[in-house]
Amino acid sequence: MCRIHPLIRLTGLAFAVLVLLAACGGGDSDPVAGDGIGEQTASEASGVEDGADAAATPEQREQAVEVEALASRRNVSLGVTAPTAEGVAQPLTSIVEGDALDVERIARSVVRVEPAVFEDGDFSIVAFGTGSIVDRRGLILTNFHVIDPAIGHEVILIAVTGALDQSPREKFIAEVQVADPLLDLAVLRIVSDLSGEPVKASTLNLTEIPQGDSSKVEVLDQVLAFGYPDIGDETLTVTAGAISGFLSQAGVSDRRSWFKTDTTISFGNSGGAAVNAEGMLIGIPTQGNFDEGGSIAHLRPLALAQPLIEAAQRGELIEGSGTRIATPTPISNLSFAPDLTLDGEMLGLSSEFATGTDLIFYSYDFQGLTPDSSVSDIWLLDGDVVESLILQRAAWTGGSAGTFVDGIQARGTFPAGIYTLEIWVNDVLSASRSLSLGEADFSEAELTNLVVAEGVDPLGIPWGAATDFSPGVSTLFAFFDYTNGGGIPFVDDVWYLEGEVIPIARPRPGPWNSGDSGQSFVAFTDARGFAPGSYTVEIYFGEDLAGAVDFTVGAGLSLSTDGDDLALGEVATGTLLVGDVALFRLTGFDAPPGSGQGLLVQLNGDGDADLYVKRGTPPEANELNQGWDDANFQAPFIVGSEETVFLPGATPGEWWIAVVGYDSENSFSLRASISAGTAAGQQELPLGESVSDILPLEGDFDEYIVNVPAGTEALTVSILGDGDADLYVQFGAPVTADVLDQEW
Repeated sequence: MCRIHPLIRLTGLAFAVLVLLAACGGGDSDPVAGDGIGEQTASEASGVEDGADAAATPEQREQAVEVEALASRRNVSLGVTAPTAEGVAQPLTSIVEGDALDVERIARSVVRVEPAVFEDGDFSIVAFGTGSIVDRRGLILTNFHVIDPAIGHEVILIAVTGALDQSPREKFIAEVQVADPLLDLAVLRIVSDLSGEPVKASTLNLTEIPQGDSSKVEVLDQVLAFGYPDIGDETLTVTAGAISGFLSQAGVSDRRSWFKTDTTISFGNSGGAAVNAEGMLIGIPTQGNFDEGGSIAHLRPLALAQPLIEAAQRGELIEGSGTRIATPTPISNLSFAPDLTLDGEMLGLSSEFATGTDLIFYSYDFQGLTPDSSVSDIWLLDGDVVESLILQRAAWTGGSAGTFVDGIQARGTFPAGIYTLEIWVNDVLSASRSLSLGEADFSEAELTNLVVAEGVDPLGIPWGAATDFSPGVSTLFAFFDYTNGGGIPFVDDVWYLEGEVIPIARPRPGPWNSGDSGQSFVAFTDARGFAPGSYTVEIYFGEDLAGAVDFTVGAGLSLSTDGDDLALGEVATGTLLVGDVALFRLTGFDAPPGSGQGLLVQLNGDGDADLYVKRGTPPEANELNQGWDDANFQAPFIVGSEETVFLPGATPGEWWIAVVGYDSENSFSLRASISAGTAAGQQELPLGESVSDILPLEGDFDEYIVNVPAGTEALTVSILGDGDADLYVQFGAPVTADVLDQEW
């Protein structure tokens, strides 16, 4: 939906006007009497006024025709394509290699979910989202907030897709079978056709989407999000991205409650299908209600939805648990620009305009609007309402969701000052933002309530706020409230550990596109987890420091000096949760090791546990979660629980060994011994393969690991060669010095 004066800037800009009129719908407006500053005018989507067309030159009309042709083809690229890093759409086959992805099948299994009301003999859509057919008998998985009763709908329409190049068409009515607001998930059941005639589930025979194993998803796995981003005559869209991390959620037992992804997810895609490279459903795209500066795309893992799907298949009716998901804000992403591109996009987003400005464009995203919604755009200059720039719409005709673009024009030029645009929906202020024009200066932006938290839910609400966090936490969020935000050029953040800046490889932040006041956040991720220590995060509004907060990691972690004794040659076992520490004091190391020998400490197990070996004193809390390579302190700090420390010629005395849990659960075995050096280190030797040219010196040995499948009846290991070499084969643990030079 858009409105703009058809005669402004006829040369060049008139062509952008044609695009806007071709691409947008209108709204019923009530103009307000002018006050001499400027005007807010409206034009319908049917075309440009005759006077405007007559004033254009033949060359301009020819260019305008080309622009209109481009506008009419805008939906062509909305088929099965995905943006590259450069933003250019490419065929999906160039993104997913091989023939594993059945795009047509996925398209038929993805539907549009349309909450609606029945009025004047027809359905009126009040909101929309996407869903996936998870059972051919009519079960559809979507987000709870898509069908939240708070929306005020009477029925849920299901629009299906016959082919990729076809827009979805309403065909069924569905009801909620299972819902869980805490998980933001719901399973719908198709119950009738549009006339209300009941349908038999056994005869539907819909195309259901293949379901994958979301527990196997890893960081950097490719993901494709299918959905319907807009309510108009749009085809299915696909957006490519990758898994960038995981989040937990308060009240949800699974630590991988969310997949983070760099895939852009609009509100229309919410509830749709996120598939892996094999076309298997692994997550449900969920668009969080955030300001643009702090937006994160989430995928709810399929594993959390499967109990709901199974319950729906059994015919159970479950309301779920937890708190209700809040209804998204109807207006968001309010922004200003001095000009438009030929295809009607905002050009040069800014909140500062020069003296002499006579034209200002603005845009905002809207959702959840109905024909009964009243929407008003109110402009203020230095706090006073500008009557001539008020636009009041008693009835909204622009659809339930989309992007609104508009412009205001001065009679001459706009006077200098601070202009504020307020968007009111049903007499409630929904969004506001200010801009400065000329010599006017914004009031200084203010940051308050800066806190650090461990997580954020899809509605932008922080959880786990604290001043100290457990070692191993991989992502932390800094939340803050702000006021007078109109003059913020951009928001940046700097993180410190022990007073030193933590390098962060990322592009310079983009323009601030949030309102005058509200809440936002920044996030920092360390793939290997935050090391214990003292941290500071600073928030900058432009180049100016707006606020800072200190926090610690592992401050509450204490390593007792009364660790368990571990004798040379013995094996210690245990299970650690994330952040847990097992501390051992090595005993029996009283004599210097022999020639070519040293202290060998070996850690094996599942999950991801880290090994620390230190002489003299136990490792300190602030020495954990990092690597060490010193004669008296060794820590490999690698991924996994297979870690080895070898200290040749180690000095006898007091040695301490610490094992730190890094994953949610880590089972381990630990053994220390005096052993010969490992010249070649441990190497994997696959069954059926051989190695040659093994030339260890006297007293040295080469060590290999052979993984033997369960059920193997016999294992034969042999060596051939010159000189005198001995072969040792041991099950369960590496060979150590105390078993050498003898027969077993």
